[in-house]
Amino acid sequence: MEMKTGLAVAAAIFVFNTAVLKGAVSGQVQNGSKFPKEGLWSVDVMKYTKDVMAHQMSDEEIDQLVSVLKTMNVNCIALSLPMDASEDYPASNRPAPRDAYAATQKWAGAIHRQGLRILWRGAWSGMEGISGFPKLVGPARFPAGTAASAATDGNSTWLSKTYQYIVNHPGFFANGDIWAPMPERTENIFQDSSSFLPDPGDGTNAAYTRFFNDLKTISDAAFAKIDRAVVTGMSTNNYTEVESGWLPQSFFEAPGLVVIDYYGDKHTPEEMDWDLRHMYALRHKAIFLQEWSDYWNGGMSEADRIAYLNRIYSVMQKLVDDGVLVGFNYWGGWSDKAESVLTHDSSGFHVNDHGRLLQKFFKATQSSRSQ
Repeated sequence: MEMKTGLAVAAAIFVFNTAVLKGAVSGQVQNGSKFPKEGLWSVDVMKYTKDVMAHQMSDEEIDQLVSVLKTMNVNCIALSLPMDASEDYPASNRPAPRDAYAATQKWAGAIHRQGLRILWRGAWSGMEGISGFPKLVGPARFPAGTAASAATDGNSTWLSKTYQYIVNHPGFFANGDIWAPMPERTENIFQDSSSFLPDPGDGTNAAYTRFFNDLKTISDAAFAKIDRAVVTGMSTNNYTEVESGWLPQSFFEAPGLVVIDYYGDKHTPEEMDWDLRHMYALRHKAIFLQEWSDYWNGGMSEADRIAYLNRIYSVMQKLVDDGVLVGFNYWGGWSDKAESVLTHDSSGFHVNDHGRLLQKFFKATQSSRSQ
């Protein structure tokens, strides 16, 4: 299908569905919690969490960073922390100076004390092959587990480990948090030798859908056990697997949203607008864009970069106003990178010019959705 024809079809479906879908997300109840009516507007701090477990930030640095991010009009901060216990790490990569779970508790406390939600984007290191863990895929894969036995399987499957992680750490979580673990797990899933899931005979995409539906089921049960109202089923996928149809419509029914990481090919505001509206029309669900930043624009002049970001946020605001976009997590809550929204000096963290544009966008989106 040519883009012009596809755009016309998508636009027609979009107009038909807008009246039905706009505002529906705020009524989507998940484990006693609702996706926030004002939307979810977040910054990711992965470079200061997942990437530095062996040389963590000080308590003072974490507290100051969270305080600065709050000034950006976020209502959430994304934590991409490994879910593994310290004793499971290879000796050369052990978390320090805190134990892995003490580090998680420090971050959780700092964020919750500021009245913010946490977008939990945690990973099992063996599933991703990070921090010196062997990658447990293909012949070395770890059992996926089932929803029926997750509560009693101990740490013998991915699902049971996740259940235990939740019930054993109630202090990590607060009402209104967003549970989105194991992001982008379609990575290398298309060949049996590199997939974390086996093909049971009806296709890897069917197994993948069952796994994440089971993950939502066991997560709901675990959060109910610790009496936390947390929005579950928010694990993100790459745009390509959602747009292509590799993921069936049934994948999106329980979460009630399409949750994607998206960067585009041409990186233009026009492309983003078309792609997200097309996805909305195709899947009949509003979109939570869980990862985007303009990391590729480091060589652009500052004036051109500001103009580009203003156009991007203008597109996003219209998507919010039209009920297409209900959440956005910016991947760049750190300093010294092309995508950074912060600077850092001897006095601590500060919001940079790019961050102030995001700050302005977040303020406008929450205002428009709360009306």
